[in-house]
Amino acid sequence: MAIISQIKLDALKINYPKFSEAVSIENLHEIFKYFMNLEIPEDSIKPTIDENIDARKLLETLWCEYFPESFLHDFPCEWRNLLMLIYLHALSDYTYLKGTKKSKSLQEFFYENFAEYMKTIEGACNVINKLGIELGDFKIKINSALSIPVKDNSIKAVVTSPPYSIALDYIKNDAHLLRYLGIDIALLRNQMIGLRGKGKEKLKFYECDLRKSIEEIYRVLENDGWAVIVLGDISINGNRTNFKDKILEWSKDIGFKETFALDRAILGGFARLRFEHLLFLQK
Repeated sequence: MAIISQIKLDALKINYPKFSEAVSIENLHEIFKYFMNLEIPEDSIKPTIDENIDARKLLETLWCEYFPESFLHDFPCEWRNLLMLIYLHALSDYTYLKGTKKSKSLQEFFYENFAEYMKTIEGACNVINKLGIELGDFKIKINSALSIPVKDNSIKAVVTSPPYSIALDYIKNDAHLLRYLGIDIALLRNQMIGLRGKGKEKLKFYECDLRKSIEEIYRVLENDGWAVIVLGDISINGNRTNFKDKILEWSKDIGFKETFALDRAILGGFARLRFEHLLFLQK
C-alpha cells in the first residue's frame, strides 16, 4: 500500500505529453515482456516496522537491486514506477478473474489498464495546468500504527481505516503481488494488525492492537485536532463485532473530548461487511 501511494502521488507530477510520446505501442509490448519475465529472488525483501522505511527508497531498491538493466532505467522514476503499477494491476485482474466470464490474457489486461491510466494521467495533468495548482510535498513511510515515529501533539488531523484483516486476509488475497515483489510473506503476516494469532486469540490480539493504535493517534494529535476512523462492521464465527462502540468508549477513557459516529450501509459489498462506521474523535 505504501508503494502504491508513493507511485500514485508521484504520478501527479508526470508531464503527460512527454510520457505519452515516450511510451508507444511498439515499446509497450517490450515493457509488458520485461515485467512478465521479471523474477525477484523469493523473500528477498524482509519488511520490518521498526526501521521507518521510506517508500521512495524501497522503490529505488527494487530498481537498483532486483530489476535488470533495460531501457526502462532511462525513464524518470515516476514513469517506470507507474508502468510497474499498471502491470501489477493487470496481474491482479488476471489472477482474480481467471476462470470467470471476464477472464482475459494478462497482456490484454495490461493494455486495457494502460489505456485507463493514460486517461487518468492526461486528465490530472490538464486540470493541474489549467488551474495552476501547486502540488504540495509528501512523505510515505512504512511503520507500525502501534508506535508512530511522530512527536507528541504535532499532527493536525489523522484519517485512517483499521485493517479488516480479521474479516479479509489481505496477504492471502494479494499473495501473487507480494511474491512478485519478493516480499517475505510470513514475516509480513506476523507484523500486520488483525492477522496475528489463531481463533479467539486472533480477536484478542486485534482488540489490544486496535486500542493501542487509538492511544497513539491521541498522542500525536494537536489539541483540538481531529481523527476520522473508517471501520468495517464484521462478524467473527457468526457473531457480529461491536468495535464501533468499543472505540467510542476507549476514546473517552483515553481523553478525547468529542466523539461521534456516522453509519454508512455497504451495498453490493462482501456479505460479511454490512456497514462502514465513520468515527470522529477530537482531542
